[in-house]
Amino acid sequence: MTFFNNVLSLIFVAVLFIACGGGSGSSGTVNDVSSPAGDVNWQPISTDSFIIGDAQNESFDVPLLIIAYNNARDADGLKSLLVVRNESLVAEAYFENTQVNDLLHERSVTKTMIAMLIGQAIEDGYIMGIEQTMGSFFQADFPELSQSKRNITIAHLLTMTSGFQWDEGQVSGYTNWANSSDPQGFLLNRDLSAVVGEQFNYNSAAVHLLSVILTKATEMTTLEYAMEKLFTPLGISQVDWEILNDGYYNGGAGLALRSVDLAKIGSLLLNDGVYQQQIILPSAWVKSAKNHQVSLTSGSSPFAVDGYGYLWWLGKGNTQRMQMAWGGQFIATIPDKNMIIIINSAWQVSGTTSREQYAAAFNVMNDVITAAN
Repeated sequence: MTFFNNVLSLIFVAVLFIACGGGSGSSGTVNDVSSPAGDVNWQPISTDSFIIGDAQNESFDVPLLIIAYNNARDADGLKSLLVVRNESLVAEAYFENTQVNDLLHERSVTKTMIAMLIGQAIEDGYIMGIEQTMGSFFQADFPELSQSKRNITIAHLLTMTSGFQWDEGQVSGYTNWANSSDPQGFLLNRDLSAVVGEQFNYNSAAVHLLSVILTKATEMTTLEYAMEKLFTPLGISQVDWEILNDGYYNGGAGLALRSVDLAKIGSLLLNDGVYQQQIILPSAWVKSAKNHQVSLTSGSSPFAVDGYGYLWWLGKGNTQRMQMAWGGQFIATIPDKNMIIIINSAWQVSGTTSREQYAAAFNVMNDVITAAN
């Protein structure tokens, strides 16, 4: 399929390969369907998290859904596929010896979590708003910052338009930064290669600055704030998150969650900050986050990116409007079908393998959307 070009090519390698920290836990034997014999057992098992829905009652073409799950099983590196519709868990399966309670690296899906936490911090009054400048948080530690850098706003960091000279198209573009002794200075000491606010450039280091801002503003670690405002209200207790050498939680990657907990976050995002009738995030913020803040053109049918919100990819999949928290791992929300698709894949892979995994994941999503009447 030919949906990889332009913007997408910048992030293929950047979001899958790095040896980020974070543990993994397992418990219980579940519907691991690694064996190629027969059809996948996709009947939901996470009864503690969602109402269990009947696929046919939720208007799925069941034979087509079976095909989607069989294709997921056969895709190299795919570890989980969950489908939620009308706030019910309709289908769930794990592959390649993955189990339901495994903490799976979410890579750049972490960025969307950071965007949600920034919105909550604004709501709580810790941050004045998206126009608050970076200088107000970093000038004391980096007094040599130029005026142009000091004027970079939280909005610029949320939309990848900070203007810093940066290239994550190569493996070293991320790893050299993530492994550096001073991740903040690694970025802040770089030149601006574009006028601030005018050019989209995928930059994990710039998003990490938002994690630093959260900690400075709230006087809580990013994980502590996330537990209080996001994870605990969602009933998420199993979390791992990488800490970089500056002592701050990695804002660009490094979060690990169970797939079913990722589905809870997907439900929250689809429903504008509400999960199972509980308001958790500011509705206006979630709506703004999934509006087009930056226009992009990348990809072709059946999947095409046409914009970027606040650390959130926007586009169409199989003719359906969708939003994606995306980084080799996926929270795909499809509003018109009231549906969420969760996909986790192996992440420590080569650039070539990552492209193959992207293709497989997109094809599986296309299969699921096709099955949803």
